[in-house]
Amino acid sequence: MISQYATQMTKSVHYAVFHEYEEAFLLDVQNGATYYLGDYYGDPELAWIDQQETFVVVVGSNHLGIFDLKNVQLELRDVDIPEWVISLKQDGRKIEVRCENDKRYLFVI
Repeated sequence: MISQYATQMTKSVHYAVFHEYEEAFLLDVQNGATYYLGDYYGDPELAWIDQQETFVVVVGSNHLGIFDLKNVQLELRDVDIPEWVISLKQDGRKIEVRCENDKRYLFVI
């Protein structure tokens, strides 16, 4: 269950991503199921659900979390993003993370 103190990061028709302190969670709004999306040093900075609702991406300074909604599987990749994350952009299976100083990181998922 998601705490009443959790902060919603993003939502789609069937899912919502929350974080509380340094941990991220996914809520299936249809059935109330929750999934753990990992812990992120200094809190997760940005979350995103693709339009087809096939995967969720959560980014923080030390991890990139990729949750496959069809297979209910989480992959956490270690990353080093020292800048503040401003946005995520998807192009097929590529995710571009844009930071405050216009530095960009590209990940293939």
